[in-house]
Amino acid sequence: MSLPRALSKLGLCSRTQAFDYIASGRVSVNGRVSKDASLRVSLEHDRITVDGKDASESREPIVIARGRAGAGSGYSLRNARRRRARRP
Repeated sequence: MSLPRALSKLGLCSRTQAFDYIASGRVSVNGRVSKDASLRVSLEHDRITVDGKDASESREPIVIARGRAGAGSGYSLRNARRRRARRP
């Protein structure tokens, strides 16, 4: 994957911010400063550092909750009111 995407996947910044980090020379891959945003990297095999700190150490799991809104949530109540209002 590209270096900006890797930084984004690690949760360090957005892809847009990653381009700025790379252009300013704040990102190193395997000990070498990289100013090439198109550089292909592997999260498993390459060592990525930002401002001298190992990027993989800062990675925390991201939890995304998906599903239907439960009873009592604002969305359920709002949708129920809309359904009642549309009935003939």
